[in-house]
Amino acid sequence: MASIKIVLRKNMIKKDGTIPLALRISENYKTNYHWLSQYVLEKDWDKVAGKVKASHPNFRKLNNFLMKKLTEANDIYYDSKVSITPIQVKQKLRGPGGSRSFFAVAAERVQNKYDTGIFSVAKSELSGLYNLEEFLKVKSSSNKTTVVKGIMDRRKKRISNSKKPGYSWNDGVNDFRKNKNLKFYDIDQAFLNKYKIFCVSYLGQSKRTVTNQLIFIRTMFNIAIKEGIIAQKYYPFAGEKEKIRIGSGNKIGLTIDEVEKIENLNFEKFSFIWHTRNIWLFSFYFAGIRISDVVKLRWTDFKNNRLYYVTQVSHPLFTGFER
Repeated sequence: MASIKIVLRKNMIKKDGTIPLALRISENYKTNYHWLSQYVLEKDWDKVAGKVKASHPNFRKLNNFLMKKLTEANDIYYDSKVSITPIQVKQKLRGPGGSRSFFAVAAERVQNKYDTGIFSVAKSELSGLYNLEEFLKVKSSSNKTTVVKGIMDRRKKRISNSKKPGYSWNDGVNDFRKNKNLKFYDIDQAFLNKYKIFCVSYLGQSKRTVTNQLIFIRTMFNIAIKEGIIAQKYYPFAGEKEKIRIGSGNKIGLTIDEVEKIENLNFEKFSFIWHTRNIWLFSFYFAGIRISDVVKLRWTDFKNNRLYYVTQVSHPLFTGFER
């Protein structure tokens, strides 16, 4: 059973002595606060009754406002047809337009993927956020050549910074947590059409890569709707709106000569590209082991000239290994 109460947040007192009021929503040891943008002095607050005392000059008007907000929160919780968490109640109180930015919500997902070891997805989705950020920077009067050069320069700088000592994955993610430039309701069909053109024309992406970008945006909308961040009516992929079509792609394998050329490339020993080439060849020779599995291998995984490892889906595999 959730506990919903209006409280005085004494730890956030302002210089004039007033203290903010907030809705405290608690359940199963999880608590969230929804700020009410109202401040009162401690002497004017009745802690037991959860309302403003008569000593406040506008106590009647303010108490009516507080009662309305309390009723609204209770209605959201008790009228929900499915189980709802305190944070979802808080999000719904913010309104159907959604006050959290797309970037902030997406950054949380990217961080969760990274924390759970799904590095390839985290890297791909973070790259998608950078693409959206670049798209928002483009002005209709901008010169395409200049824009593309700027995108490439910033990308090279990010890659260069990632190789420096002290680099943290969280740096990029935290930047997007603070980015408020894109709200969910800004992403409509017209926005998506322009974004698709940008991905092809400015980023040089293939049709399949553009589709992956749209799938990521759609995933974020589904998460936001489920958590009450945005209303269903803003969903840009419903009905006759944006349709995501996944076409069949042609895969062309490398020839023996092409693989040998990769083997014979001359790189500085122990350099970044030297390691990259060697890891790729290792994966290639062992039937395409996923990079997430390769980086977890140890010498103890080799037994009697054979490699034994377990994939992320927990299917034990083995393959021959000859020195």
